[in-house]
Amino acid sequence: MHEAFMTSPIGHAHDPQSSWWRRFGQSLGRLRSALAAEQRRRQGIRQLQGMDDRMLADIGLSRGQIEVAASRSDLSRNASIRRVP
Repeated sequence: MHEAFMTSPIGHAHDPQSSWWRRFGQSLGRLRSALAAEQRRRQGIRQLQGMDDRMLADIGLSRGQIEVAASRSDLSRNASIRRVP
């Protein structure tokens, strides 16, 4: 058997590169999640910026608090802010 492969206790061959690829895939997954979270945050900012000052006051925000509010995890997870007429 080639030196790069080792046998596990249950008899399966492990390629050291496979763990590298697994870690690489996990890193890509984390990057994709981070990019999606940033996209949701930006969408939340755009939605809040589209509201007038009275609407913002109704939900307890001022214009200067928009970015902080959009960065909160609960708002970032659910960027669909409903407007009340």
